Amino acid sequence: VMEDLEFMKQLKHVGGRIHIFPDKVDTSARRWHREGMLSCTLRNWLILGLYHAGVSPDKLAALYP
Repeated sequence: VMEDLEFMKQLKHVGGRIHIFPDKVDTSARRWHREGMLSCTLRNWLILGLYHAGVSPDKLAALYP
């Protein structure tokens, strides 16, 4: 959990650059339909806040079934 954010943080720290490709990526919206947009959004914000507060990835993963 949050490995993409950690990767971007480390890349920024070493002065790396990213390139945005024009290709599209399709993802499934099943979780959003099943759990609801508000619930998913609030959970994601909670996980992000806890990540910034230093909570371990193992504990964060438990919040994201």
